[in-house]
Amino acid sequence: MLVLLTLNYFVQAQNLPILNLNRRAEVEFDKFSYSKAKDLYMESYVQDSTQVDVIGQIAKCYLKLNNSIEAERWLTKLIQSDSVQSDDIYYALAQQLSKNTKYDETADVLIKLNAGKAKDFRAESLSRLDEFFATSKFYEVTSLEVNSPSSDFGPMYYGDQIAFLSARQKNKWVISSFSWDGTEFLNFYSFSPDSVAPDVTPIAGLNSAYHEGPGQLYDKGQKIVFTRNHLIKNKLGRQEDGISKLQLYFAARTEDGRWSEVSPFEQNIPSYSFGHPTINMAGDTLIFASDMPGGFGGTDLYFCVAREAGWSVPANFGDRINTEGNEMFPFWQGQKLYFASDFWPGLGGLDLFFTNPWADSGEPVNIGAPINSSQDDFGLITGESQRSGYFSSDRSGNDDIYKFDAKFYTLSGEVKDLYSDAPIEEAEVVFLDSLGRVMDIFSTGASNSFEVNSTYSGQLTVYARKSGYLIQDSLKVVMGVDFVGMQKMDLYLFVPDLEMIILDESDQVIAGAVHYLRPIAAQKPLQPLAGEDLLYGVVPGKTYELFAAADGFYSKRDTFQIPDGFAGNGQHLVHLKKVVIGESIRLDHIYYDVNSAHLRVESEKELDKVVAFMTDNPHINIELSSHTDSRGTDAYNLRLSQQRAESATQYLIDQGIDKKRITPKGYGESKPVNRCVNGVNCSADEHQENRRTELVILAM
Repeated sequence: MLVLLTLNYFVQAQNLPILNLNRRAEVEFDKFSYSKAKDLYMESYVQDSTQVDVIGQIAKCYLKLNNSIEAERWLTKLIQSDSVQSDDIYYALAQQLSKNTKYDETADVLIKLNAGKAKDFRAESLSRLDEFFATSKFYEVTSLEVNSPSSDFGPMYYGDQIAFLSARQKNKWVISSFSWDGTEFLNFYSFSPDSVAPDVTPIAGLNSAYHEGPGQLYDKGQKIVFTRNHLIKNKLGRQEDGISKLQLYFAARTEDGRWSEVSPFEQNIPSYSFGHPTINMAGDTLIFASDMPGGFGGTDLYFCVAREAGWSVPANFGDRINTEGNEMFPFWQGQKLYFASDFWPGLGGLDLFFTNPWADSGEPVNIGAPINSSQDDFGLITGESQRSGYFSSDRSGNDDIYKFDAKFYTLSGEVKDLYSDAPIEEAEVVFLDSLGRVMDIFSTGASNSFEVNSTYSGQLTVYARKSGYLIQDSLKVVMGVDFVGMQKMDLYLFVPDLEMIILDESDQVIAGAVHYLRPIAAQKPLQPLAGEDLLYGVVPGKTYELFAAADGFYSKRDTFQIPDGFAGNGQHLVHLKKVVIGESIRLDHIYYDVNSAHLRVESEKELDKVVAFMTDNPHINIELSSHTDSRGTDAYNLRLSQQRAESATQYLIDQGIDKKRITPKGYGESKPVNRCVNGVNCSADEHQENRRTELVILAM
């Protein structure tokens, strides 16, 4: 027993250094001192590499420190040590793999995720990599000389200068570090972008003893809204979780140009972060990021409107912008809102996107490479032309500021109808190089406009196309090597025209004839071309129904197809037959059972034609007569033929024809059309000629 107690004490004594290290590491982690916590956990891991919890904590520290290479390594170790992990761990690993451009391995990890938006969006990212990299040739990206070994990010237009945030050491004699990663607190600095060797200077009046954050000037540069740690009497105002949240502040310039009157945003909530503001020049609409409750993910984008009584309650932009992830660093320029997101499909980490925040403009557009990279890219600003600007990225291992300049020109315009100038939607715009090779095909979608970026120099041929339309002509433009502006052009299509000509039997035009032309698949008839009564725009290859009518003539329906190669200026002739009172029209295929007035099913098809005839010619009344052959008694045949005429008439009435327009008449065997009368021996075919139903025109 004494031996066992001694062994237990020895094991516990052996573990004491590890337990102490883990306790100290946990304290530092809870204080958000992730750099110190990571070092202590690493020391514990070296002593015992089987500690799964310690491996997980090291991975978390690297995630907090935004070190994707080490985060990937330790998340992989965690899964290898214990493969039963949550979706959050696998998703975190997929994110780090993407940031490290290991896209094939990312796909393998995604398989282990449960279905959901996170999995769908990551999978979509992988399927669209070619699209995101296709923009690489459009921009030149350069790192600024003002970058330091510390974190530099959040560029802001500051008059004729550029302001930014930096964790560079302000005073080498005074150490003032941020415990999270052991760096200096963030402060505002500025430099002149036009200077060959720009001097970086702190901005007086905006820097406190703690963190400052991104902001924006407004009101002709006399006011600013910016981000800062929540301060109470110039000291950090920490919340229950131990963190001093970010809050929004306003300041105004004094007459000597210094910043003063720093005041908090009235809608700040100290227990949640409010930051990264962008504001219109009038200062009455504010957009910012916040992690307040009621959003869609970690941080969402919100907006407020200034009113006489103060700022409105923050409104969430909704899921057309916000996701389960983090949306932040908004910048508003013209109709575009630029922002960063780690959830929308992209290259990895935070990617930059743009959208119209005030319209349902579809999914936000990924700006693509080279502005976006596999690492975090954020905090973009740009001028009115939106062809150059600045942004932040940690692609080189640390947050730095980069400048971008467009190397492309933009071809834009609209696709219109040649005759009416009306917009033509769902068209394709084709771009050919000087050798006639297809460079790009752009679909206008639900719009008729197009906007395509290109770096090609030389002669371009551009034309629009759409099924059923003909091309008016292609445009040829020569693009110079140095041209970086916008080339506008309108492209025209036209529908080939077809003239309807309604004639009588002697080829004379019938005055006052009416008609319509309708595509077979459509419900409504076509409208004639402007200023024309009989001229229509038609689509090659499509089938049409024509209906024509005129007083004193039989109406007519005609179905015809436009040839595929039809190029317009054609005519379609329609002949109408004159109505003759007393004219008899034989109806074939009207059958009855033997010695019966009951219509057989196949007879209904022929009578349906009579229904159509009566419908198309509402001014005509008819006699519907029935005739028999000479077999049987005269009285029997007369009675049977009358019953059959009435049966056929009733069918027409049942189909909606007014009974006043039809006179049923049975003639029995009294009107033979051949020699087969009583006492004459005739063949079956000869008797069949006399068994008939006829339509006789009675009146107009």
